[in-house]
Amino acid sequence: MFGELGYGFSWNAFALEPFAGLSYVHLNTGSANEIGGAAALRLNSASADLTYSTLGLRIGTTWALDNGIILVPRMMLAWQHAYGDLAPAANLAFSTTGIDFSVTGAALARDAALVELGADWKLSDSVKLGVSYRGTVSNVVQDNAVTGVFSWSF
Repeated sequence: MFGELGYGFSWNAFALEPFAGLSYVHLNTGSANEIGGAAALRLNSASADLTYSTLGLRIGTTWALDNGIILVPRMMLAWQHAYGDLAPAANLAFSTTGIDFSVTGAALARDAALVELGADWKLSDSVKLGVSYRGTVSNVVQDNAVTGVFSWSF
């Protein structure tokens, strides 16, 4: 589940939107059994819950270029805090011997900075190009993504 509250307003030539968000993630995995061979595994059922709160600010503006193209640069800065178990794990056992063990996934960050920088070019009333960078930075996790968008409305 996800919810967000924000309040948008203008300041000089900029559109500003402080926001607060809350999201809840629930994972429920059933049990599974492999067959065949000494390395066949049994996965026990498990569940995990995680909640994220996010506080941030979105900033954008619009520039009309001389050639008629409209440029919309934008930025988002936020702080994200995670509540719950940050070390996802699975409990497994070898089917033939019953020897059990745990496998831990990549750690999740308790606190992280979220950054987004992007720009949209409105080439006409129906055509838009966009590019954006989105990053998550913490002492545990670094995640970076670049996205491009082409939109044609008809």
